[in-house]
Amino acid sequence: MAAIMLIVAVSRGLVVPVYLTQLGRMDLAPQTMAWLQSISFAFLVLALLVGGIIIIRAMLRGYRAQGMPAARETVTE
Repeated sequence: MAAIMLIVAVSRGLVVPVYLTQLGRMDLAPQTMAWLQSISFAFLVLALLVGGIIIIRAMLRGYRAQGMPAARETVTE
């Protein structure tokens, strides 16, 4: 979970100059702003992927710890 928070923090940190430019406190070229926003988006996608991997890994560990009962159950009527 901390990994996701750090990745998102880096993503937001990259966009701070863009926000300051929009407030008139900094002066960045439009190309630089677009580049920073694209890099920030890539970091957010990375955070999403890391979160998905963490969740899937935890699910697989849980299934293995229980011996995968869903796979062994058979329907008998």
